[in-house]
Amino acid sequence: MKHLRMSTICATLMGSILVAGCSGQPKAVDPVASYEHVISSPSWAVWFTTLPDLAARTDLAVAGTVTKVVSVENIGSDPTSGILQTTYDFTVNRTLIGSKSGVIQISQTGGIDNQHKIVLDVEDDPRFTVGESAVLFLTEVKPGLYAVQGGPTGRFRLNDGMITPVTTAGIPMKNVSLDALASQVRG
Repeated sequence: MKHLRMSTICATLMGSILVAGCSGQPKAVDPVASYEHVISSPSWAVWFTTLPDLAARTDLAVAGTVTKVVSVENIGSDPTSGILQTTYDFTVNRTLIGSKSGVIQISQTGGIDNQHKIVLDVEDDPRFTVGESAVLFLTEVKPGLYAVQGGPTGRFRLNDGMITPVTTAGIPMKNVSLDALASQVRG
C-alpha cells in the first residue's frame, strides 16, 4: 500500500511538471499586425545634404525626447486610404537654433489609424517612438506646431550623446557628438 501511494504521488508530480513545462507564457500579440500596412514613398520638397544648408532653413533645432502620441488625424479625403498625420509631444532638453524649452509639438506624416485599421509608414522616415531621443531641425507649420525640416534629412538619433542620421542619403555624419554638432550649427 505504501509503495502504491508513493507511485501515485510521483506520477501526479511528474504530470504536473510536464503540464507546467508545456504551458509556457502566452506570446504578446501585436495589435496592429492584422491592419493594412501602407508605405508611402514621397518625393521630398526639400532634401538636405549639408549641415549649413539645413541650419539656414531651420526655425528651431532641438535635442530631446519624444514623450507622448497626442493625436493621429486622417488628413486625406478618403478615410480608409487617406494620409495620416501624427502629433507628438517632444520634451526639449537642449536648444541648438532658436529659443524653446519645455514641451513642444511635432507633426509627422504617418501613423496608426485604429478606427480604420490602417498603418501608414513613410519610406526612409520611420515613425517616432515614445522614449526616442533625437536632434530635430524644425520648421513651424502653424503656431506651436513643428515639422521636421527636409523629412528624414533633418532628423538625427541621439544615443549617449552621439548623433546618427536617420537616413544614409542625407547629411553624412559619423561619430559626431551633440556638443560638436551644436558648435557646427552655431558656427
